[in-house]
Amino acid sequence: MPPERMTDETRQRWQEKQKREATRFLRGPVPVHWIKQAAALPGKALAVGIAIWFLCGLRKRSKLKFSRATWEQFGLSRSATYRGLEHLESTSLISIDRRRGRCPIVTINEVRRRQRKAKEG
Repeated sequence: MPPERMTDETRQRWQEKQKREATRFLRGPVPVHWIKQAAALPGKALAVGIAIWFLCGLRKRSKLKFSRATWEQFGLSRSATYRGLEHLESTSLISIDRRRGRCPIVTINEVRRRQRKAKEG
């Protein structure tokens, strides 16, 4: 529900934003083994992983700058986000390029899938 004290123009912009948000989706394919491994991790690791996949799908890249606006968009706190990133990195689901005073650059890894195919072949 839109706030009561909006002008007609503001209400219209608010409604348009709500429609855009409702039509967004997670672009795939997202490997099920990736989701299973992220789901087994503690805390908000899965939520952080889903946010990474969503934004990478939106930008059509496997690498992104994980900024404050990014995690706030998904309702994540700074500490939960950084813990989630650490857990995802520890299982090699993502790799992170960290630089002091800058946002981390996150890259999605699909190493385990390649390793499994090599074992089968």
